[in-house]
Amino acid sequence: YNINIYKELKENDLKINFSLKNQIIHQLNDLKNESNIKQLEKQLRTLQNKWEEIGPTFKEHWEELKSSYWESIHFLYDKIKTHYKDLKSNQAENLTTKKQFIVEIENLIQNLPASHKEWESMTNEVKSLQEKWKLAGPVPKKDNEKIWEEFRKHCDQFFNSKKDFYKEKNESNKHNADQKKSKIG
Repeated sequence: YNINIYKELKENDLKINFSLKNQIIHQLNDLKNESNIKQLEKQLRTLQNKWEEIGPTFKEHWEELKSSYWESIHFLYDKIKTHYKDLKSNQAENLTTKKQFIVEIENLIQNLPASHKEWESMTNEVKSLQEKWKLAGPVPKKDNEKIWEEFRKHCDQFFNSKKDFYKEKNESNKHNADQKKSKIG
């Protein structure tokens, strides 16, 4: 009697484990459509841990389950590797693009404006370049700090010149207002 109960319990455990492992394989297959790589990596590790925690299943289905599992795992890791490989190759292109932005801002700030309207227009251009910089993507780590410092230096130079222009303009306006007051009074 006890042996029959043991066999039934073991059979039930094998069925449950078989079902759980199949669910993980289906979840892995669903991950193939995930576009967020960080999310994909996180979920993949979680599913692998769950797979390891599940006990044994039917021997006659084990090879099929195992091959489906590993096929999905290899596909997902290949997708992740490809993403990082592409990201790395894009870093060289991003570096070239960002160097071009530095040249653009250097050319832009060579001839500083003389009027409020020109300053506003040039400020919009500088801000547009800053936005493009942000969207250009990452560059190799060894170049990142140096190129950012150079771009930032030109932006700071522009905004400091703008600040000086308006400070001088405000002082001039104040001086003119003081002269008008003294003539009136």
